[in-house]
Amino acid sequence: MTRYRDALLFCVLATAWGSAFVAIKAGLAHFPPVFFAALRYDVAAVLMFAYVGVTADRWRPRTRREWLTVAVGGLLLIAAYHAFLFAGEARPGVTSAAAAVVVSLSPVITTGFGRFVLPDDRLTPLGVLGLCCGLVASSFSSSPRPS
Repeated sequence: MTRYRDALLFCVLATAWGSAFVAIKAGLAHFPPVFFAALRYDVAAVLMFAYVGVTADRWRPRTRREWLTVAVGGLLLIAAYHAFLFAGEARPGVTSAAAAVVVSLSPVITTGFGRFVLPDDRLTPLGVLGLCCGLVASSFSSSPRPS
């Protein structure tokens, strides 16, 4: 039972995740990219604050270091990343599928660049196999389809 539930939940997640790029492309016809990205995360923030307010005892950072971590993460991981994503997808000729492939390559590209930035951290043979599988899978998903 758990295996089927996990497979179903994975399909739901993949559909929701993938449809976000189509929704972004549709919304960009009506809103400027950075405004649309901000609007999307403002709505998400309100929902998350409501959830955290109900479920958590401690809902905000307390120390200077915690505030700095939240500020840097929010600025770089959320604001800058998504502003560039939305601006890139707003360019003519960039499809939602291409944006999805680029974003899905993040773990693969990060692993590859990590080798140069952190030369002492070596990939295991299984990690190299996973990196190669990710690159092969992305090449199939981004290749043009014959008509």
